[in-house]
Amino acid sequence: MKRTCVFLILTILLTACAPKPVPSVAAAAGLPALPAQTAPQAWIDAPLNGTTLPLGAVEIFSHAASSSGIARVELSVNGAVIRTDTNPNPAETLSLARQTWLPTAGGTYQVSVRAQNTQGEWSAPVSISITILEAPTNAALPSPTAAASRPPTWTPTPAGPPTVVLIRNSFCRAGPGQVYREITALATGDTAEIRGISQDGFWLFVYWPKFKVECWIVTAAIPPETDLSAVPVRTAPPTPSPTSPPASTPVPPTATPYKP
Repeated sequence: MKRTCVFLILTILLTACAPKPVPSVAAAAGLPALPAQTAPQAWIDAPLNGTTLPLGAVEIFSHAASSSGIARVELSVNGAVIRTDTNPNPAETLSLARQTWLPTAGGTYQVSVRAQNTQGEWSAPVSISITILEAPTNAALPSPTAAASRPPTWTPTPAGPPTVVLIRNSFCRAGPGQVYREITALATGDTAEIRGISQDGFWLFVYWPKFKVECWIVTAAIPPETDLSAVPVRTAPPTPSPTSPPASTPVPPTATPYKP
């Protein structure tokens, strides 16, 4: 009987002195525990849901996350896929995507984004609603009679220089080649206007509006799907002359000391 009482007392003391488990941060804050991420996730940063924009190019900024890396991001409008962009750094577990959509008419659109990880899994699409305004009509419309009395005229609309977002870092040089000096360097994500292309197609003459600089970058620094068909060929500046090494100064011979 005494042994039983002693055993019960020891059991109670050990239970009371045992360390209690420390609650997680989420539990301490009263939040549900987050499950381990097994599939990619995507969300749209800008524009915000319900935004109204003028008719023109719309930039969609979104993030994608996956523990196995992000392979590509897909942009859809009203259920139709507009573009799919491959991540140049698929090992990134958190990736920022910047995609451009050009609506052709006003109205309310459903814009969706989803991401695929390197394992081939797609995230659930996330959507926002964007309203595009119709182009304003400032000039009065001609009467039907006047319009029918003269033949139609077609005025071509000049296209401006294409603007690109760099997908990799690139030195910006004074000419199309490594023999030219480095003026500056553009980083991944910088925006530049393409104003010319070299005769071999390996270099682009660009304007960097961030610092108002004109220089040459490699074509491989821009997205491969960029249309360069309308970019004019630009003549390269003269190749810099090689710097001659400084002329050596002859050292006079040391006279042999006279020994009497």
